[in-house]
Amino acid sequence: MSDTRAALPDGRTPVEAVVARESAATEERQWVRLTRRCNNHCLFCHDTDRHDGTAVPLEQVSAEIRAGRERGATRLVLSGGEPTIHPAFLDAVALGRRAGYRWVQAISNGRMFAYDLFTRRAVAAGLDEATISMHGHTAELHDALAGAPGAFAQGLRGLRNLQAAGRVVSVDVVVCRPNVRHLADILRFFLGLGVREFDLLHLVPFGRAFEERRADLVYDPRAERAHVLEALELAKLPGVHVWTNRWPAPLLEGAEHLIQDPHKILDELRGTFEGFSAYLETGDGPECRGERCGRCFLDGFCRALFDARERLLAGTFPVVAVAAPEAAALGAGARAAVERQSGAALRLRATGPAEAEGSLRILPRGGSADLHLDLATLDGLPPSLARRTRRAVVRREEALDPALALPHVQVEVPLERATAGLARRALALAPERVVLRMSGRSLLSETLTADLDPAEVAAIASGARAEWIAACLAPGAAEPAATLEAATLRPGGGLDLLAWAEHYVRDLYRTRSLRCEGCSAAGRCGGAHVNYVRAHGFGWMRPDGAA
Repeated sequence: MSDTRAALPDGRTPVEAVVARESAATEERQWVRLTRRCNNHCLFCHDTDRHDGTAVPLEQVSAEIRAGRERGATRLVLSGGEPTIHPAFLDAVALGRRAGYRWVQAISNGRMFAYDLFTRRAVAAGLDEATISMHGHTAELHDALAGAPGAFAQGLRGLRNLQAAGRVVSVDVVVCRPNVRHLADILRFFLGLGVREFDLLHLVPFGRAFEERRADLVYDPRAERAHVLEALELAKLPGVHVWTNRWPAPLLEGAEHLIQDPHKILDELRGTFEGFSAYLETGDGPECRGERCGRCFLDGFCRALFDARERLLAGTFPVVAVAAPEAAALGAGARAAVERQSGAALRLRATGPAEAEGSLRILPRGGSADLHLDLATLDGLPPSLARRTRRAVVRREEALDPALALPHVQVEVPLERATAGLARRALALAPERVVLRMSGRSLLSETLTADLDPAEVAAIASGARAEWIAACLAPGAAEPAATLEAATLRPGGGLDLLAWAEHYVRDLYRTRSLRCEGCSAAGRCGGAHVNYVRAHGFGWMRPDGAA
């Protein structure tokens, strides 16, 4: 297994190298589809059901480009189909530059860039980067997968033209049965041409790959794991960047620092926004739901989203969480949705007792709910709040004794670097009343800064009750009660898709090793947050039933 702490040739660890490019992974992008057709006919194309031979009208393209800037996107990504065969491709590039994007990128098979004049015009219009799809290191392999004789030669010429024009050129590869054993050779070939950035795309269960060519293209990732890891080792070369796209995290054990940044989920949702939004409104769909789910990168996200919608409508969330400043801003529909969770405890975040009391008066269901109080201070907690409090979240030493003075209250201590001493003291004073809880982190850099490493977690939590901590670090761990975050509600009361997705990325996106499938705790342990695994790998996981 690769060591996430072993030094690279430039002296950095693999994780430090990933953090250094974190801003690139989280940059706000606007993806604009220009065409629903392509001059390749890739065997694995997952867009075939959208290909009707048309080009998106330039007026619509222009509106989407402007909309991205209005929401703050700084990188414009032009895609298709094949974007370069749109009659107004050059106009779209220029529109992006005039709109104020700092970077304009095209995702292309590279064939149009084989024409020198076209490349010069694209550069003059403002194209900064092209990601060229090359799925083999030989004409025989690439042309067979691309379904177009001559595609390899044209794509290579386009790549060289762009390099000669001083543009950034990266290569993406869809990894499938015919090329997985050649993956390292493919990367070495393009490294020899001066390419230093690669995007390796996991085969997704859509389009032609799933409907027509499954037997030819799908491979067993476990059986081919050594070939994938051999290719990923090349990411350690100086100046080389390898991104993994849509790979389920457990398949990358041994190269965990290359697990895709979880914010990629937001890009995926923007590409299928209408389908997911319609599901939240009506409960119908998404169209892809069904047999393919277990093979999809978004499977965990979708299952959590479906569960949240059902609980919201049925009123069966055990806990509702709201920050005091949010309470006054809830729309009427959102308040009604909160009130519908009639049996839920209220997890209230506030600066102190006075703000908490004020928020309870604002919330329509605040009069009867049990409270989980997350306050900066418990000083001056009035009896009316103390009687209803079932859990107190303690983050500071000075709040611990007041919380323990309430004999009926469970004490929750966040387990992180800043509170490690507090957690030890709480467990020493009242182990039967303390619950340790680890937070998810939106960014890998936050995980590295704020969280304890697995050995430190185990040293504190091994004998404690715990939530969001893997059972092999805390045998007393259990999954926390499902919680409705009021901040994810639209004013009308339904879930806001992107707000809920950000909550999922920050709080709920957890993963575990393939080895965990045989563990006796599998039914009550979701593993660890994906950023924790990106930081510390899977190696510390010790499932008791693993082979």
